[in-house]
Amino acid sequence: MLPADYLDTVAEPLVELWSKVERDIIADIVRRLIQADYLTPTAKWQTIKAREMGMAQTEVVRRVARASKRSEGTVKRLVAQASAESLGVSAAQYKQAGMDTAPLRGSAAMQRIVETGAKMTNGLMRNFTRTLARTATKALENCLDEAWLQVTSGSFSLGQALRSLVRALAGKGITKVAYPSGHQDQLDVAARRAVITGVNNTVGEVQLQAAADMGTDLVQVSSHPGARPTHAIWQGGVYSISGKHPKYKPFRETTGYGTGPGLCGWNCKHSFYVFIEGVNEQLPMNDTLNGKSNDELYEESKRQRELERRIRASRRECAALDAARTTSKDPAQQAAYNAEFAKAAKLLKRREAKLASYCKETGRKKLVDRVQVEGYNQSVSSKATAAAKATPQAFRQLATTSDGLQTKATAHLLEQAAKRGVDSKAINGAISAPLHVKPVKADEHGRRSQQYIGDDATVAINPDTGKVISAWKTGRQTRKKHQKE
Repeated sequence: MLPADYLDTVAEPLVELWSKVERDIIADIVRRLIQADYLTPTAKWQTIKAREMGMAQTEVVRRVARASKRSEGTVKRLVAQASAESLGVSAAQYKQAGMDTAPLRGSAAMQRIVETGAKMTNGLMRNFTRTLARTATKALENCLDEAWLQVTSGSFSLGQALRSLVRALAGKGITKVAYPSGHQDQLDVAARRAVITGVNNTVGEVQLQAAADMGTDLVQVSSHPGARPTHAIWQGGVYSISGKHPKYKPFRETTGYGTGPGLCGWNCKHSFYVFIEGVNEQLPMNDTLNGKSNDELYEESKRQRELERRIRASRRECAALDAARTTSKDPAQQAAYNAEFAKAAKLLKRREAKLASYCKETGRKKLVDRVQVEGYNQSVSSKATAAAKATPQAFRQLATTSDGLQTKATAHLLEQAAKRGVDSKAINGAISAPLHVKPVKADEHGRRSQQYIGDDATVAINPDTGKVISAWKTGRQTRKKHQKE
């Protein structure tokens, strides 16, 4: 018998591996999005797009091949370990009954079952990793086309279009795995389901082979708090494998063993083990905890899984935004991405805190592996949060005005300008080659400012310090008016 906790965490090495593959692919797509030249004629754009898609697919195939090699070895090890542990429990029970366990040692049938189980599980993994390159390339193509269309149509500035696409890509991910039923899952969810199902199914077949080798007919199914309602009705029971025992219900028909929704099926955390009348005592039902019913615990489990999924979504968002802010060369866009990364980091921290609080409040076990963020630790998160709260002090040098005033801007100004669709090129153009410069004016506190109106942007500058106070897009009518001057 394998404890539910064992099955709950058995897939984590594979889940983290494929989650990292997905985050790396998303980061690569983001880098290609930001580096592409969108201001090109249609014919040239098609060439650029084809080149990027080809390079992206080559990179994805390389990543998947490398991960698959590690994945297959890990699956074989996990299946073998789980089978050996489960068989060890049964062997001890047979010994307790005074039975010779020699048939179980080195059984060729057992070896075949373990090998078949590993192959089956790796087959499940290959089914959805096989489509990964195609899915990722299609995601890149869609993003490239949408960015080019938005920019060339004038609907959005390049910075606005790219930031919107980066957020969308991070939120949705790229590896939705479709099942025959039409249900879709994220890659990490599908990987967890495949491993848990494959391992538990193999362990079940090992137990049935042991029962056949030892000539026993009865098994007891494990029970655990928070079982799904359809499994709660048969958990903890003793059943007859042959279905012919007058006292016990038939095993397969009652539990649905061998089917996806049944015992040892999709994501099931129940297992079973030998039961020998007169030797073993039926264990008490383990379906309550801290005074809570199975149904209450099941709902709590669903809520915990939801909180964990939100944390993983934040991981994808942080990976995408980090790639964007380190790839972008435009100071205004860097400032905007830095601000969005800081917000995403804060959201991740809040979600992690919410999960911790929920586990403490309900007494549930926090599964650290499910919320661990590779390369994004508490220190990085704290720095990002602090940066988001702090008032930027460092000034960035901009253009010089016609009368020799050296201008400068804070990261906050560049961030706000980027959100308004104004990049540093437009700001520098307004400063160095304005269409019109308004007279200096002072507010009620005596603070002076002067507006420089350019083709694409209008900026307000403190003439005493050279600090750019604000920047916004030049309106169409304003541009026309000053172009006539």
